[in-house]
Amino acid sequence: MKPSLFFVLSRPLAAWVLAGLLSGCMPWGGEKYLIPEKPNAKEQYDYAYQLSLQASRVPTADREPLYDQVIAAYRMVIDRFPDDRLHTPVALLDIGDKYAALKDYKTAMKYYTRAARNYPDNDRVQVYALVRQGQVYDLTDRGAKARDIYKQVIDRYAGRSDVTVRQWVQKARDAYDKVFTEGKSPFLF
Repeated sequence: MKPSLFFVLSRPLAAWVLAGLLSGCMPWGGEKYLIPEKPNAKEQYDYAYQLSLQASRVPTADREPLYDQVIAAYRMVIDRFPDDRLHTPVALLDIGDKYAALKDYKTAMKYYTRAARNYPDNDRVQVYALVRQGQVYDLTDRGAKARDIYKQVIDRYAGRSDVTVRQWVQKARDAYDKVFTEGKSPFLF
């Protein structure tokens, strides 16, 4: 007796669905991604960062679905290593950047705000989060608010010895001058 076409097609489909469910992935909307658990925050962050680099090499129009997986990988850093003071804040900022690139500015602001709030003693996190918030305000036609944020960065962080902080202060100065003279700062995402 020859098996029916339904039987022949349904077995591989059932196996595919079962494999996806058992692996923590779902093969339809609301995807979960199989992100490996790494032994420490650095390796977990490096995995997410490598995914981000791969996504950046794809044409812009095709990145959105990849960014969902990148965001999931960065979230794993945050969830698994909430007490890490080096990689977890950067993962929060990177998620904010991905949402900003997707033009989901409200969610991006939540991540920038969360990073700044959770790491008040980290000047790099503070200055980065503030400049990015200013850029989001600028992109959403709130130039006055953007200008205030850039001014806050300049006033608070100018003169710091950290090279990275000084670079972000310079970006804030450039953006502040651009907002003042042209009404828009340069887009830095």
